[in-house]
Amino acid sequence: MDSGSKTLRLYLPILLAITCLALLMASLLNPSLINLFQPTPQTPITLTIKLLPKPVIISNLHLLDAQNHAFTLERLQDHWSLIYFGYMNCPDVCPATLSIMQQVWRQLREQKADMTQFQLVFVSVDPDRDQPQQLQEYAGYFDPSFIGISGDANEIDNFTRQTDIKYGFEDEDETGNYAVNHSTRILLLDPQARLRAFLSSPFDSKSITHDLLAIQQYYGVHS
Repeated sequence: MDSGSKTLRLYLPILLAITCLALLMASLLNPSLINLFQPTPQTPITLTIKLLPKPVIISNLHLLDAQNHAFTLERLQDHWSLIYFGYMNCPDVCPATLSIMQQVWRQLREQKADMTQFQLVFVSVDPDRDQPQQLQEYAGYFDPSFIGISGDANEIDNFTRQTDIKYGFEDEDETGNYAVNHSTRILLLDPQARLRAFLSSPFDSKSITHDLLAIQQYYGVHS
């Protein structure tokens, strides 16, 4: 063995020790470096819903609540919000979906969930017929905490465009009544009012309850 190899073997432990000591000192001076050596937290793998790869930012929301007060993005902050679009004259899908969410809210309460972290908002896509106060009474029939909102058609369109919700009006019948075709999925917004997931039908109350409890435990209100 030549002298160079002997020298390397002699000083290698010392070099390794110096390197480790330098990394330790750097982490103490800059704690954020510690994160480089820690695994990245993973999203709960037991969720039945699929979170979007990247949150969708919602902007310029201006609708009306039952008191004709502005319902803006601030009302969606600090909660996990489930938002469903429909209308009061809907004969089947809307009441069926709200009935399932009624079951979800009951199950969350039975599980001792912190209900202040959750809210359900029913948004009318038929503002000409659905007045805010009547809409609130309709939503409140399923659960007193449910929120019904409406507003100017342009503002509703602004919200649906941002969240990829589709709807359209059918022709009036001989009595002047008409139906509204609309998306049936539910939006899940995080406490920063960002779109995080779509819940698609058919809905299962137990699965939704499970996911909301898991999300609450994992993220809290500081997503």
